[in-house]
Amino acid sequence: MNVLELAKALQDAKDRDEVTRGHSILVYGAPKSGKSALAATCAESDNIDNVYFFDNENSWEVMLWMLKAGKLSEKAAAKIVVVNISDNVREPHAIETMLKVMNSMKAPIYIRMSDGKLQPQAPRGEDPDILKFQMSKLTLRDVVITDSLSQLGDSAAAGIMLGRSDTAKMEWDDYAAQGKWLGDCLSVVQQAKYCNFVCVTHEILLPDQDGVDKFFPMCGTRNFCHKVAKYFGTVITTKMKVGKHIAGSKTNFSKQCLTGSRRGIELENMKEASLAPLFDTATMENEVTATANSAPSNVPRRGSLLKNRG
Repeated sequence: MNVLELAKALQDAKDRDEVTRGHSILVYGAPKSGKSALAATCAESDNIDNVYFFDNENSWEVMLWMLKAGKLSEKAAAKIVVVNISDNVREPHAIETMLKVMNSMKAPIYIRMSDGKLQPQAPRGEDPDILKFQMSKLTLRDVVITDSLSQLGDSAAAGIMLGRSDTAKMEWDDYAAQGKWLGDCLSVVQQAKYCNFVCVTHEILLPDQDGVDKFFPMCGTRNFCHKVAKYFGTVITTKMKVGKHIAGSKTNFSKQCLTGSRRGIELENMKEASLAPLFDTATMENEVTATANSAPSNVPRRGSLLKNRG
Protein backbone atom coordinates (compact mmCIF):
# COMPACT_ATOMS: atom_id res chain seq x y z
CA MET A 1 0.00 0.00 0.00
CA ASN A 2 1.48 3.35 -1.04
CA VAL A 3 1.06 6.60 0.93
CA LEU A 4 -1.84 7.81 -1.22
CA GLU A 5 -3.69 4.52 -0.70
CA LEU A 6 -2.91 4.65 3.02
CA ALA A 7 -4.31 8.19 3.28
CA LYS A 8 -7.50 7.11 1.49
CA ALA A 9 -7.87 4.06 3.74
CA LEU A 10 -7.53 6.32 6.76
CA GLN A 11 -10.24 8.64 5.45
CA ASP A 12 -12.51 5.69 4.71
CA ALA A 13 -11.99 4.47 8.28
CA LYS A 14 -12.96 7.91 9.60
CA ASP A 15 -16.08 7.90 7.40
CA ARG A 16 -17.08 4.61 9.04
CA ASP A 17 -16.49 6.13 12.49
CA GLU A 18 -13.57 3.81 13.18
CA VAL A 19 -11.01 5.07 15.69
CA THR A 20 -7.45 5.80 14.61
CA ARG A 21 -4.39 5.37 16.79
CA GLY A 22 -3.50 7.84 19.49
CA HIS A 23 -0.65 10.30 19.60
CA SER A 24 2.43 10.36 21.81
CA ILE A 25 3.95 13.67 22.90
CA LEU A 26 7.23 14.35 24.70
CA VAL A 27 7.77 17.66 26.50
CA TYR A 28 11.28 18.32 27.79
CA GLY A 29 13.29 21.25 29.02
CA ALA A 30 15.11 22.90 31.90
CA PRO A 31 13.61 23.03 35.42
CA LYS A 32 10.82 25.61 35.85
CA SER A 33 10.50 26.16 32.09
CA GLY A 34 6.78 25.33 31.93
CA LYS A 35 6.87 21.62 31.06
CA SER A 36 4.17 20.38 33.44
CA ALA A 37 1.97 23.41 32.79
CA LEU A 38 2.13 22.74 29.04
CA ALA A 39 1.30 19.05 29.55
CA ALA A 40 -1.83 19.95 31.53
CA THR A 41 -3.22 22.01 28.62
CA CYS A 42 -4.17 18.80 26.78
CA ALA A 43 -7.24 18.73 29.04
CA GLU A 44 -8.50 21.92 27.36
CA SER A 45 -9.29 20.00 24.17
CA ASP A 46 -12.97 19.24 23.59
CA ASN A 47 -11.83 15.93 22.10
CA ILE A 48 -10.40 14.79 25.45
CA ASP A 49 -12.63 13.50 28.25
CA ASN A 50 -10.16 12.10 30.80
CA VAL A 51 -6.55 12.84 31.72
CA TYR A 52 -4.73 10.42 34.04
CA PHE A 53 -1.76 12.28 35.50
CA PHE A 54 0.86 9.93 37.00
CA ASP A 55 2.94 12.37 39.01
CA ASN A 56 6.23 11.38 40.64
CA GLU A 57 7.51 14.97 41.09
CA ASN A 58 4.65 16.79 42.86
CA SER A 59 3.69 18.52 39.62
CA TRP A 60 0.07 18.66 40.81
CA GLU A 61 1.10 21.86 42.60
CA VAL A 62 1.70 23.47 39.20
CA MET A 63 -1.80 22.56 38.05
CA LEU A 64 -3.37 23.96 41.21
CA TRP A 65 -1.52 27.22 40.58
CA MET A 66 -2.74 27.22 36.97
CA LEU A 67 -6.32 26.72 38.12
CA LYS A 68 -6.14 29.51 40.67
CA ALA A 69 -4.42 31.83 38.19
CA GLY A 70 -7.02 31.19 35.50
CA LYS A 71 -4.51 29.44 33.23
CA LEU A 72 -6.45 26.16 33.46
CA SER A 73 -10.22 26.17 33.10
CA GLU A 74 -12.46 24.44 35.63
CA LYS A 75 -13.81 22.30 32.79
CA ALA A 76 -10.28 21.08 32.02
CA ALA A 77 -9.34 20.65 35.69
CA ALA A 78 -12.35 18.41 36.24
CA LYS A 79 -10.97 15.98 33.65
CA ILE A 80 -7.59 15.52 35.38
CA VAL A 81 -7.19 12.62 37.81
CA VAL A 82 -3.91 12.86 39.73
CA VAL A 83 -2.02 9.81 40.98
CA ASN A 84 0.64 11.22 43.30
CA ILE A 85 3.40 8.59 43.24
CA SER A 86 5.73 8.60 46.23
CA ASP A 87 9.16 7.67 44.90
CA ASN A 88 12.63 7.63 46.45
CA VAL A 89 15.76 5.51 46.61
CA ARG A 90 14.42 3.39 49.47
CA GLU A 91 10.93 3.01 48.01
CA PRO A 92 11.06 3.27 44.20
CA HIS A 93 7.34 2.90 43.54
CA ALA A 94 7.29 4.86 40.26
CA ILE A 95 8.85 2.21 38.03
CA GLU A 96 6.75 -0.62 39.52
CA THR A 97 3.53 1.34 39.16
CA MET A 98 4.20 2.58 35.64
CA LEU A 99 5.21 -0.87 34.38
CA LYS A 100 1.87 -2.18 35.65
CA VAL A 101 -0.03 0.82 34.25
CA MET A 102 1.47 0.48 30.78
CA ASN A 103 0.84 -3.26 30.64
CA SER A 104 -2.67 -3.39 32.14
CA MET A 105 -4.29 -4.79 29.00
CA LYS A 106 -5.76 -8.10 30.21
CA ALA A 107 -7.02 -7.10 33.64
CA PRO A 108 -7.52 -3.94 35.72
CA ILE A 109 -5.07 -2.80 38.37
CA TYR A 110 -5.85 -0.86 41.54
CA ILE A 111 -3.72 2.11 42.55
CA ARG A 112 -3.85 4.22 45.70
CA MET A 113 -3.92 7.75 44.34
CA SER A 114 -2.44 9.41 47.44
CA ASP A 115 0.91 7.61 47.10
CA GLY A 116 0.75 5.64 43.83
CA LYS A 117 1.14 2.24 45.49
CA LEU A 118 -0.32 -0.79 43.76
CA GLN A 119 -3.00 -2.67 45.66
CA PRO A 120 -3.05 -6.49 45.66
CA GLN A 121 -6.79 -6.66 44.98
CA ALA A 122 -9.93 -4.62 44.47
CA PRO A 123 -11.08 -2.73 47.56
CA ARG A 124 -14.01 -4.06 49.56
CA GLY A 125 -16.61 -1.43 48.88
CA GLU A 126 -16.18 2.12 47.66
CA ASP A 127 -12.83 3.79 48.33
CA PRO A 128 -12.35 7.26 46.78
CA ASP A 129 -8.56 6.94 47.10
CA ILE A 130 -8.36 3.82 44.91
CA LEU A 131 -8.22 4.16 41.13
CA LYS A 132 -9.29 1.20 39.01
CA PHE A 133 -7.25 1.42 35.82
CA GLN A 134 -7.04 -0.72 32.69
CA MET A 135 -5.12 0.49 29.65
CA SER A 136 -7.13 -1.56 27.17
CA LYS A 137 -10.36 0.15 28.28
CA LEU A 138 -9.15 3.62 27.30
CA THR A 139 -9.96 5.38 24.02
CA LEU A 140 -8.58 8.29 22.00
CA ARG A 141 -10.60 10.60 24.24
CA ASP A 142 -8.21 9.72 27.07
CA VAL A 143 -4.69 10.95 27.82
CA VAL A 144 -2.12 9.33 30.11
CA ILE A 145 0.54 11.75 31.40
CA THR A 146 3.81 10.64 33.00
CA ASP A 147 5.76 13.33 34.85
CA SER A 148 8.66 12.78 34.77
CA LEU A 149 10.67 10.29 32.71
CA SER A 150 13.88 11.49 34.33
CA GLN A 151 12.56 10.45 37.76
CA LEU A 152 11.23 7.22 36.25
CA GLY A 153 14.76 6.42 35.10
CA ASP A 154 16.09 7.10 38.60
CA SER A 155 13.32 4.93 40.04
CA ALA A 156 14.30 2.05 37.73
CA ALA A 157 17.92 2.33 38.85
CA ALA A 158 16.89 2.41 42.51
CA GLY A 159 14.64 -0.62 42.04
CA ILE A 160 17.53 -2.59 40.55
CA MET A 161 19.85 -1.65 43.43
CA LEU A 162 17.39 -2.47 46.23
CA GLY A 163 18.93 -4.69 48.90
CA ARG A 164 22.52 -3.87 47.96
CA SER A 165 25.08 -1.90 49.92
CA ASP A 166 24.79 1.90 49.84
CA THR A 167 28.26 2.00 48.27
CA ALA A 168 27.42 -0.50 45.52
CA LYS A 169 27.52 0.78 41.93
CA MET A 170 25.47 -0.30 38.95
CA GLU A 171 27.13 -2.73 36.57
CA TRP A 172 26.61 -3.48 32.88
CA ASP A 173 23.76 -5.95 33.44
CA ASP A 174 22.06 -3.44 35.76
CA TYR A 175 22.10 -0.73 33.10
CA ALA A 176 20.71 -3.23 30.61
CA ALA A 177 17.86 -4.07 32.99
CA GLN A 178 17.14 -0.38 33.52
CA GLY A 179 16.97 0.16 29.77
CA LYS A 180 14.62 -2.81 29.37
CA TRP A 181 12.19 -1.52 32.00
CA LEU A 182 12.13 1.95 30.47
CA GLY A 183 11.82 0.48 26.98
CA ASP A 184 8.91 -1.70 28.10
CA CYS A 185 7.05 1.43 29.25
CA LEU A 186 7.90 3.57 26.23
CA SER A 187 7.10 0.90 23.66
CA VAL A 188 3.45 1.11 24.81
CA VAL A 189 3.65 4.89 24.49
CA GLN A 190 5.11 4.58 21.00
CA GLN A 191 2.27 2.35 19.77
CA ALA A 192 -0.40 4.61 21.35
CA LYS A 193 -2.84 1.81 20.56
CA TYR A 194 -5.41 2.56 23.23
CA CYS A 195 -5.10 6.24 24.10
CA ASN A 196 -2.91 9.34 23.84
CA PHE A 197 0.26 9.86 25.87
CA VAL A 198 2.13 12.89 27.15
CA CYS A 199 5.48 12.39 28.86
CA VAL A 200 7.42 15.14 30.62
CA THR A 201 11.13 15.10 31.35
CA HIS A 202 14.19 17.25 31.90
CA GLU A 203 16.95 18.02 29.41
CA ILE A 204 20.56 16.88 29.30
CA LEU A 205 23.40 18.28 27.18
CA LEU A 206 25.11 15.50 25.23
CA PRO A 207 27.19 15.25 22.04
CA ASP A 208 25.17 14.07 19.05
CA GLN A 209 26.40 11.61 16.40
CA ASP A 210 28.49 14.40 14.85
CA GLY A 211 30.08 15.29 18.18
CA VAL A 212 28.13 18.55 18.52
CA ASP A 213 26.64 19.26 21.94
CA LYS A 214 22.84 19.25 21.85
CA PHE A 215 20.02 19.07 24.40
CA PHE A 216 18.33 15.66 24.58
CA PRO A 217 15.39 14.41 26.67
CA MET A 218 16.64 12.89 29.94
CA CYS A 219 15.72 9.29 30.75
CA GLY A 220 18.05 6.62 32.11
CA THR A 221 21.56 6.26 30.74
CA ARG A 222 23.19 8.64 28.27
CA ASN A 223 22.79 6.07 25.50
CA PHE A 224 19.09 5.73 26.29
CA CYS A 225 18.69 9.54 26.31
CA HIS A 226 19.87 9.60 22.70
CA LYS A 227 16.99 7.38 21.57
CA VAL A 228 14.10 8.50 23.81
CA ALA A 229 12.65 10.81 21.13
CA LYS A 230 12.06 7.89 18.74
CA TYR A 231 9.13 6.73 20.87
CA PHE A 232 7.13 9.93 20.26
CA GLY A 233 5.18 11.47 17.39
CA THR A 234 5.71 15.02 18.67
CA VAL A 235 8.79 16.22 20.54
CA ILE A 236 8.56 19.64 22.21
CA THR A 237 11.16 21.65 24.08
CA THR A 238 10.39 24.39 26.61
CA LYS A 239 12.57 27.40 27.37
CA MET A 240 12.62 30.59 29.42
CA LYS A 241 13.11 33.71 27.28
CA VAL A 242 12.97 37.25 28.69
CA GLY A 243 11.10 35.95 31.73
CA LYS A 244 8.48 34.14 29.63
CA HIS A 245 7.84 30.46 28.99
CA ILE A 246 8.17 29.51 25.34
CA ALA A 247 7.81 26.15 23.57
CA GLY A 248 8.96 24.88 20.20
CA SER A 249 7.96 21.86 18.12
CA LYS A 250 9.19 22.61 14.60
CA THR A 251 12.16 20.58 13.42
CA ASN A 252 14.18 23.77 12.89
CA PHE A 253 13.09 25.47 16.14
CA SER A 254 16.64 25.34 17.52
CA LYS A 255 19.91 23.89 16.28
CA GLN A 256 20.73 22.91 19.86
CA CYS A 257 17.46 21.10 20.64
CA LEU A 258 15.79 17.98 19.30
CA THR A 259 12.21 18.81 18.18
CA GLY A 260 9.62 17.85 15.55
CA SER A 261 5.98 16.83 15.04
CA ARG A 262 4.30 14.35 12.72
CA ARG A 263 1.13 16.41 13.00
CA GLY A 264 2.75 19.60 11.79
CA ILE A 265 1.99 21.48 15.02
CA GLU A 266 4.00 24.69 15.54
CA LEU A 267 3.74 25.75 19.17
CA GLU A 268 6.22 28.58 18.64
CA ASN A 269 3.67 30.31 16.39
CA MET A 270 0.89 30.21 19.00
CA LYS A 271 0.08 33.28 21.07
CA GLU A 272 0.12 30.98 24.09
CA ALA A 273 1.48 27.45 23.71
CA SER A 274 -1.05 24.65 24.23
CA LEU A 275 -1.27 20.94 23.50
CA ALA A 276 -5.03 21.09 22.90
CA PRO A 277 -4.71 21.66 19.11
CA LEU A 278 -2.84 18.36 18.75
CA PHE A 279 -6.10 16.58 19.50
CA ASP A 280 -8.25 18.56 17.06
CA THR A 281 -9.79 16.38 14.34
CA ALA A 282 -8.25 18.47 11.54
CA THR A 283 -4.82 18.09 13.08
CA MET A 284 -5.19 14.34 13.55
CA GLU A 285 -6.01 13.90 9.86
CA ASN A 286 -2.50 15.09 9.01
CA GLU A 287 -1.08 11.88 10.40
CA VAL A 288 -1.63 8.89 8.13
CA THR A 289 -0.70 6.01 10.42
CA ALA A 290 -3.75 4.37 12.04
CA THR A 291 -4.91 1.36 14.04
CA ALA A 292 -8.41 0.35 15.13
CA ASN A 293 -9.64 0.61 18.72
CA SER A 294 -13.26 0.95 19.76
CA ALA A 295 -13.22 -0.07 23.44
CA PRO A 296 -15.28 2.24 25.64
CA SER A 297 -13.62 4.21 28.45
CA ASN A 298 -14.84 3.09 31.86
CA VAL A 299 -12.28 4.53 34.27
CA PRO A 300 -14.03 6.61 36.96
CA ARG A 301 -13.25 10.28 37.47
CA ARG A 302 -12.88 10.06 41.23
CA GLY A 303 -10.08 12.27 42.52
CA SER A 304 -10.17 14.83 39.71
CA LEU A 305 -7.96 17.87 40.09
CA LEU A 306 -10.99 20.16 40.43
CA LYS A 307 -12.51 17.98 43.14
CA ASN A 308 -9.25 17.77 45.10
CA ARG A 309 -8.12 21.38 44.90
CA GLY A 310 -7.45 22.89 48.29
